Amino acid sequence: MKNAPRIMAQVILFSLIALGFMVNRATGVEAPSEDQDLEGKPCAQYDRGVMLVNSQDPSPHFVRAFNLFSKASYANEARAQYALGSLYLRGWGGPRDAALAYAWIALSAEPGDERIESALNGLRQQMSKPMLDLAEEKRREISAKLPALRIHCPPGL
Repeated sequence: MKNAPRIMAQVILFSLIALGFMVNRATGVEAPSEDQDLEGKPCAQYDRGVMLVNSQDPSPHFVRAFNLFSKASYANEARAQYALGSLYLRGWGGPRDAALAYAWIALSAEPGDERIESALNGLRQQMSKPMLDLAEEKRREISAKLPALRIHCPPGL
């Protein structure tokens, strides 16, 4: 338990590094028509979301990236699920919600993925029992809505 703050810091740092985030909060408003060309293309949605958060000033793009990652996540694209969980963890582009962060990061895990399991362990140590129960409930609810097949996109950007 004494390592909990360090583990949580590692989870957040991993999230920031993995997605190339700068420490800014979302202030922009999404223009829905900007990404219509990506409807039904979860790999392209994920890639564009990464491009947006890796831009020179990502803060105006967090809402748009959040929406792109959300669409790709519901298509069962694991990298997008992790990215969406990271956004929920920080409250970038959407509400700050530790239970949804945990749920999406847990859904992104592939069998034997030690990095994700380590991130989840860090989150578990920071969450109360009722919050963890809520997170597991959300994970089950979301999982029931996902397609049976996982999408495996080739590395993009």
